[in-house]
Amino acid sequence: MAVATHQRERGRRLPRDERVEQLLDVAQEVFAQQGYDGASIEQIARAAGISRPVVYEHFGSKEGIYLACLRRGRAELDAALVGATHGVDDLEQRLAAGVEACFAFIEADPSRWAVLFNGVAVHGTVAAEATRLRMATVATIADMIHAARPRTPRRQVEAFANALSGAGEQLERWWRLNPDIPRAEIAGYLHSFAWEGLSQFGRKASS
Repeated sequence: MAVATHQRERGRRLPRDERVEQLLDVAQEVFAQQGYDGASIEQIARAAGISRPVVYEHFGSKEGIYLACLRRGRAELDAALVGATHGVDDLEQRLAAGVEACFAFIEADPSRWAVLFNGVAVHGTVAAEATRLRMATVATIADMIHAARPRTPRRQVEAFANALSGAGEQLERWWRLNPDIPRAEIAGYLHSFAWEGLSQFGRKASS
């Protein structure tokens, strides 16, 4: 939908910030459909209704615009997680709020999810940056757990945060293959699975 919308803007001169957001929206859909290797600056420029030099002017390269898509998507996901759990002190309620926010994030923009999680093949510096961004999200999850259970050793919290993130990403892939499953149901599966592990933190903290 973003590609079609922005094609209608062909010929319009946009302020720089609007142009950057337009290009990121279009590039995100192109990468989601074509993969990193299959996408090109030409495709992105054509879908946005502009010339290739405009894309290069803003992002420098295909790698540059792809990384910008990743950074924007990760920042939006992290903000959604933090916002959903703000002021929620109970660990189980915090888990439920975070899981719901994550699946709402996925449902709202499938192309954004595809670029972040759905196996778009990358390598070299792009892969290294993708890993760094993923681990930053894991650190956000660990911070949210640790805030509710500060007596739990940080290393254990980080291990569980990695496990929760990995389980969530795989369940998200399965959900996209089974889109008839309601969001509340799929979120409930992850919550039930994850709480079996996280609930032990409360027992250890009170011992």
